[in-house]
Amino acid sequence: MVADPINKIWIRPITTRLAKYVNVNPNLITFAALLVGSYSLYSLYMLDFVRAGILFLIYEMLDDLDGDVARTWKRSSKNGKFFDNFVDTLLIPLFPLILGYSLGYTFIGFLCYIGYVLNDYTYYSGNDDQKPAVNTQSNNTAKTIIISVFTMGTGFQILLLSLGVIFAPLYSIYIYAFGINVNWAVRFSRKMIYK
Repeated sequence: MVADPINKIWIRPITTRLAKYVNVNPNLITFAALLVGSYSLYSLYMLDFVRAGILFLIYEMLDDLDGDVARTWKRSSKNGKFFDNFVDTLLIPLFPLILGYSLGYTFIGFLCYIGYVLNDYTYYSGNDDQKPAVNTQSNNTAKTIIISVFTMGTGFQILLLSLGVIFAPLYSIYIYAFGINVNWAVRFSRKMIYK
């Protein structure tokens, strides 16, 4: 999952503390995240938006917890990293896709899915020596949140989708589709300019 300043503010403090007390295999936590995330998608498909949103937040917490447990108890592995990335890549883009389908806006959901894939591609295909457009390591909380929103960070994506589906599903999918696609397009254009 793409590192995000919002995660540092609202999830990381909880999962870091919790990891000290959870001494289990991190892959079990990842598997639990897969189950919770899948049930969230099913709830979304069944138009139970409140349950879907809450389960998606729990999925995000479990997703961060597995990495914190692996680092705390020194149980990191290549297979664990692969499994974690696989679950993220499977579940996160499906959430707006199924939301769009459930609301009758399949094309918008598809745009969200394609936008997520292109966003990840443009993020991971960059040059290692290229400096990021913004400093995401800011100590100023307000600045950090603004950076995360405008760079469409994963934490913002999760908040937008999970809380948006509870309070305003149609608006959240339109905002997500616009934001994720603008983000990858800007990132792609920057890569072309600095090539």
